[in-house]
Amino acid sequence: MNRFFAFVISMLSTVTVPAQNNVQDTAGPVATTVEDRRNKVAILPFTFLKDGEPASEEASMEIQNECFALFTKRPGIYSFLPTRRTDVLLHKAGITKATLINYTMDELCKVLGVQYIVDGAVSLVKTSSTSYGNSNYNNKGDDNKQSSSYATHTQNYQTTVDFKIYNDQGETIYNQNRKAFWNMADSYKDALEYVVKRSPLYTK
Repeated sequence: MNRFFAFVISMLSTVTVPAQNNVQDTAGPVATTVEDRRNKVAILPFTFLKDGEPASEEASMEIQNECFALFTKRPGIYSFLPTRRTDVLLHKAGITKATLINYTMDELCKVLGVQYIVDGAVSLVKTSSTSYGNSNYNNKGDDNKQSSSYATHTQNYQTTVDFKIYNDQGETIYNQNRKAFWNMADSYKDALEYVVKRSPLYTK
């Protein structure tokens, strides 16, 4: 019996699990040479503004993750750094959202070990609001009158997605600004999908 378990354990130790294609490990060394960085992509945390004011960091990271999910559906030859790894590498280098402006895109490519960087911003601006209401009145005699009413209020937004891709030479290879068709708070999702699917890093 002991020999049987020893045999099973030895067989399991030789089994290799294939790595997930087109998604870089969350650990390991950063690519340092041009060849190592080839076809690797990092997505920076998005800038997210509501009425001109920065939204929460969580909201910014949520859009970053949504962008990553869109790209990795059809990655083709490109390998995308998980957003967690991107954020950790930036943090280790002492780079925050506030200090990103102090770095060129080719410098950030070297920090992250990638050939391409995706940088984007989402802006929500309140426009009109819409209210709906309804009232019901039932007269069942003087002593039994009933009435009811309800109202709903909807805030409308103008949503814009600004989307850019840079290479490790600091060149802008893709630049799109897209206004959302709908006027809801989450309408940026459709606009984001639109610009991602038309970018050179998305495999059709």
